[in-house]
Amino acid sequence: MIIINDKNKKFVKNHIPKADEILNSASVRDALVAFSDWLAMNPDCWDENGYDYSDLGRQAQKVYDDILYDNVYANKSNA
Repeated sequence: MIIINDKNKKFVKNHIPKADEILNSASVRDALVAFSDWLAMNPDCWDENGYDYSDLGRQAQKVYDDILYDNVYANKSNA
């Protein structure tokens, strides 16, 4: 299971339809791929030009970055 703080877990549960796929993932890579797929395909995460993140997209990218950092960079045993 991945390391994720309560604030980010709440974001995932509130915004991502297949939250359990991310939260219960045995692999950090699988969790991040599922998260990235949702982020890329969710029109609510992009502004009207489809190139820049919306506020939701920026929040989502922050959660993604936190998951990556907490599970890979801060956890040397998984690096």
